[in-house]
Amino acid sequence: MKKNKRKAFIDASKCDRSPSCPARKACPFGAITQEKKWFFKAGVPQVNTHLCAGCGECVKFCPRGAVKLV
Repeated sequence: MKKNKRKAFIDASKCDRSPSCPARKACPFGAITQEKKWFFKAGVPQVNTHLCAGCGECVKFCPRGAVKLV
């Protein structure tokens, strides 16, 4: 079985910084984290490339198209 070398990348210019980020919630590996800033705003989600398996679940759930596999 080949290991997927692609990893998730989040384009900060497309991200709406929602504190309830659906891409973060969809990641089965917990590879996406996000700093909470205010009640309705949060930081740009960050991808831990050591945890990311490149499965693409986060890409499917991002409503703004900010997550890509690279």
